[in-house]
Order: sequence, then structure tokens, then C-alpha cells
Amino acid sequence: MFRFGHPEYLHFLYAVPLMILLFWYILKKSKKQLQLFTDKSLQKTVIPKLSYSKYTFKFAVFTLAVVLIILSLSSPQIGA
Repeated sequence: MFRFGHPEYLHFLYAVPLMILLFWYILKKSKKQLQLFTDKSLQKTVIPKLSYSKYTFKFAVFTLAVVLIILSLSSPQIGA
């Protein structure tokens, strides 16, 4: 049998989709502001090491860490 010692902490998992939407909105807004600031051809010259995939990977790892922390706070228990 599997149960949680503190199932009320699982409600914090509702914040994860909100975090994802907020990240998507901020990333989209920053791309749009960069396009307003420079032309597409000048972006590599102005900011040569800009990588949105790095930001996305870091956010994915952070989100996974948040989910695992929330699950560990809920005290999962296995046994009879």
C-alpha cells in the first residue's frame, strides 16, 4: 500500500503549471524585446553567447527539483 504522510503538501504541485506558463511568457517577451532592439542579423554580433535552450534546460531542472522537493515534503510511505 502506498500513502502520503502529509498529502496537503501535494497541493503545491498546482504551482508547477503556473511556473511553466510564467517562464514561457517571460521567454517570449524577452525574445520580442530583443527583436525590437536589434535586427536578426545583428543578434549574433551583439549577444554572441545567447542561448535560449540553456535557459530552458536550467528551468526544466529547476522545475524537476521543485516537484521532487514537494513530493518529499509529502512524506511518501510504502508498507502494510
